[in-house]
Amino acid sequence: MNIKQRRKSTFWIYNSGFICFTGLINLFFEHPRFVKRYVIAFFANRGFPEIESIFLASVLSGIIGGISLIAVLFAIVKIEKPVTIRSLFSLYQFDWRGLCFYFIALGAFNLIEHLILRKYLFNPVESLLLSLGFPQRPAYSFDPVLLQFKWLNSMAIISMCWIEFPEELYFRGYFQKEIYKRFGAFWSIILSAFIWDIWHFFGLAMILRRFFVGLITAVIFHWRNNVWGVAVGHPLGNRLLVLLLIILRRKIF
Repeated sequence: MNIKQRRKSTFWIYNSGFICFTGLINLFFEHPRFVKRYVIAFFANRGFPEIESIFLASVLSGIIGGISLIAVLFAIVKIEKPVTIRSLFSLYQFDWRGLCFYFIALGAFNLIEHLILRKYLFNPVESLLLSLGFPQRPAYSFDPVLLQFKWLNSMAIISMCWIEFPEELYFRGYFQKEIYKRFGAFWSIILSAFIWDIWHFFGLAMILRRFFVGLITAVIFHWRNNVWGVAVGHPLGNRLLVLLLIILRRKIF
């Protein structure tokens, strides 16, 4: 298949459907206006404290989101016969170097964000988008009592890894590779980062910051041509941040 045929293939049709399907599932189960409030009420009515109910609802949304992404990955393998689970993983060896560079790049970005970007770019844009009605993922205030529930924190960590690992397999291990075949390196990085960004329907107010994070991830994947570094780094980095914020009694955004 030449470049023109690849651009005209059904790739865009069924992947648009996959992205909308999984994105809407995340929106309905993650945003408190939809299913999540009923899940919280379900646990609260069974005697769980409010803070545990919110946490368990987040765990459930992570599990369901992961299931939807894994279903999409298997559908891709079924539809595109040349694509295999092995090729999605780029499974030759674990990419320790990619994982290290992921954390170095993300750490540098977080430092620059803290010093400059948050005040002069991210916060003004986020405030503008919120004023226009764009959705924002709600902040969760973690009570120190949650640290006593080791089983609860373990469930949260496992469930979030459950969704973020297949998330990277799809958007980097498959989607970015396919865009690269059609449009080359530059557009594969830009488009995969942007589409991954807007896929987070429930938090579009943070679209600018998340796009920068997506660019970092896409560049590292393209450079290493191995999904393991970003697939492990994404959930691991988020969970370390969650545990740190729990300990410091801060809010998660």
